[in-house]
Amino acid sequence: MYVRRFLYCFSAVNFETWHLELIAGLVIIISSSRYILLQTWPDFRYSSETANRQVYTTLQSVFPFCFIFLLMKVCHWQIQFLK
Repeated sequence: MYVRRFLYCFSAVNFETWHLELIAGLVIIISSSRYILLQTWPDFRYSSETANRQVYTTLQSVFPFCFIFLLMKVCHWQIQFLK
């Protein structure tokens, strides 16, 4: 039921089920590759941790506002499609 409503949101852009499968597959491949690189390549792990630290310290003050904004959008979306 929720999947049907979710897919209905994308009907205007000709979104099909295989697109979800492709996206899920790419997410799994990219995440697995990154995990393997983090475990086997110390330089990659160090540079990734450094980059994450730089980004997180910059976004630390903005993150609560982004989270609240996205939460409000999701609640609005649910209210619209549950009617």
